[in-house]
Amino acid sequence: MMSINTNFSYLGMGSGLNLENIVQSMVRAESKPGQKLQAQQIAANNKLSMFQQFKSQMSALGLQATKLSASGSISIGSRIESNSGLMKLTGAMTGTTRIKVDQLAQKSAIRSSEFKADDTFGSTGTFKINGTTVTVKETQNLADVAANINGLATGVTASVEKNTTTGNQYLKLEANASGANGIQISEDTSHLARTLGLVTGGDEIYTTQQTTTTPVFAKEVKLRDFSDALSGDIKISRGLITTTVTDNKSLQDLYDSISTDVGKATILESISITTASGHTYAISKTDIKGSLEAALSSESGKTTTLDTSNLSAIKYSQTTSRQVVTGYKDLALAGVVSVGQEAKITVDGTSYSSASGIFTDAIKGVTIEALKVGENVVTSTESHANASTGIQDFITSYNAVVDFVKSNSSLDSKSYQAGEFFGDRRVSDLTESLRRTFAAGAEGSTLSALGISFDSSGKLALDQTKLDASLAADPASVEKFFSGGESGTGVADKMKSVADAATAYGTGTLSTIEDGLKAQSDSLAQDLVKFQHRMENREQALRSKFQAMDAAVTRANRQQFQLTNFISSQKSNDPTSLFGMLG
Repeated sequence: MMSINTNFSYLGMGSGLNLENIVQSMVRAESKPGQKLQAQQIAANNKLSMFQQFKSQMSALGLQATKLSASGSISIGSRIESNSGLMKLTGAMTGTTRIKVDQLAQKSAIRSSEFKADDTFGSTGTFKINGTTVTVKETQNLADVAANINGLATGVTASVEKNTTTGNQYLKLEANASGANGIQISEDTSHLARTLGLVTGGDEIYTTQQTTTTPVFAKEVKLRDFSDALSGDIKISRGLITTTVTDNKSLQDLYDSISTDVGKATILESISITTASGHTYAISKTDIKGSLEAALSSESGKTTTLDTSNLSAIKYSQTTSRQVVTGYKDLALAGVVSVGQEAKITVDGTSYSSASGIFTDAIKGVTIEALKVGENVVTSTESHANASTGIQDFITSYNAVVDFVKSNSSLDSKSYQAGEFFGDRRVSDLTESLRRTFAAGAEGSTLSALGISFDSSGKLALDQTKLDASLAADPASVEKFFSGGESGTGVADKMKSVADAATAYGTGTLSTIEDGLKAQSDSLAQDLVKFQHRMENREQALRSKFQAMDAAVTRANRQQFQLTNFISSQKSNDPTSLFGMLG
């Protein structure tokens, strides 16, 4: 319905006329085209909904036809008979098989040492569960540890449980999946896993830790600063090397000279310099500047200070290494509650294992779930249940299409209310194509032999007894009737083609109709919005006009009232006046 804006002040208060009612009546009268647009949009949406449902029904029929058209869809199945309670079997097999459940799957579970409820760990540390690092802070207790573990993808579930005898608590870890090695714990030097009592034993893991230092060797200080020329022995870390230096050589020259003799990899620990006068000076690598200043001061007899602004540096690295403990290996789980293990079965002498306890590779086409240790002989008999179910599902989908079309194609003789599909040749042609395709049959068998027929309403009826007899007598012929193999001439093949042609995206009959109805609905919605805007403007214009009229009438009434009062006052004051004689 069209909405009418009433968010205005009441009209007609000045004139005494019911102008509000007049405006509302005029708007309603002029809104009838909009009501017609609304009705058209509702009709388009209803029809769109019907065709979308019809398309869904056809897609479901096409899916069932696809299943029946697949090679092997009518293959002989089996009914497995086993009531021992040792195992659950699903699938299809033939013959007799001996199955023994040797071992059931079990989850790993361990528990920690016991602690008081409010005990905290006093220091921060880490340990790993199945390779995932768990961090515990010094202020945390067992409940916090459990929360930390459960917030990570460790593959275990942590819980805090209570010893009812002591009143203390302990942490329990249980693997999320059954099987061996469901819980693996490693720790570092914080020993947190040991503190919790989750592990014991183990060997230390050593790692080589290297430390690299980069001392500074003065470069620009000239040896000529010494009082006499330097010569003699220069001692380095690898032995004694004699070289001759002149008074204008720098420490860089000295370093290069040494490096030439013993190789660039030499690490200078210290240099002892002996002058011609017999003075020996040791220059330490840790304080080049200080050593040189002391040597120069002693040699010259006066305090000498080097200008550091003129010093650059020769950098060389010295690496030392040491073995440090970074963790532990071969740890044993402490507080073992249950040992994780795989399920094991033996099928006709061949062993199989499964972490989950479910076996899919022991017998082709059969899934075995181990429930209890023991041995059982499993037998199977031929069954066509799967094939029969597939045909029944196909017939059910076909009949659903027929019912849906029929219920929306009728005309009520009393109200003359027609269904959305009434008189629509596109729908009737499509359903007739389905009927003709199925009725034409295919090679291999006949509808009658399979117990399939059309009833008076156009739906398919199934005689289960006849179908079972055909499946038992010649399942290959039944399969050929529905699935033509590579030739694609089976009934299911042809029904699939009809359904696909109707529902194909963008090009199918029903897809095209759906797109057209969507476009129609969208266009009507836009027209309706435009009409509503026009009516809102029209209502505003009417209100403005009537408000102006109401104001004019109010002014006229006020003037009449004032004039009447004036005449009355004049008559009462002077009866002989013109107003008095007029009265």
